[in-house]
Amino acid sequence: TPRLRLFELWIDQGFADGRGSVLAGLYNLNSEFYVNEAAAALIGPAFGIGSELAATGPNGPSIFPSTSLGLRLNLNLGQDAYARAAVLNARSGVVGDPGGVDTTFGDGVLTIAEIGIARDAQFSLGAWRYSRDQDDIRDLDAVGDPAKRTAQGAYVLLQRPFMETSTGLKVTAFL
Repeated sequence: TPRLRLFELWIDQGFADGRGSVLAGLYNLNSEFYVNEAAAALIGPAFGIGSELAATGPNGPSIFPSTSLGLRLNLNLGQDAYARAAVLNARSGVVGDPGGVDTTFGDGVLTIAEIGIARDAQFSLGAWRYSRDQDDIRDLDAVGDPAKRTAQGAYVLLQRPFMETSTGLKVTAFL
């Protein structure tokens, strides 16, 4: 059915002379967490958010096209380092989706945090966890229903430029 959908709507307020900011609203966590610039230029599941996080939550985590209400804190820790954390509704859904935005937080929350440094290379380390157990995507209980598990994980991102030509062509490797 054709319909108008609102994917993101948030307010981002800076503080401490731009060294920090707080964001609140419908937020795509993959716009700032678990992302690197080199992989963003490629299309395919292997180059986006990791499947171990993308396959979680009652309706998937808060990533495009189905975001959720969230609150994100970002801190610049000097010239090259940062720390950020967010708390998001575990059930994602946007204005225009059947059922719309879940404001009850009845399925709990997803918390995520990341620290990183970007000098000659970029290094980021993150971790995430849901507050409530959810159906496991592999394991079954004794009666054949999905086992309930705490979904949680961690990730590491590395990115390093190897070459840049005078015409602006860049070669960057990431892991």
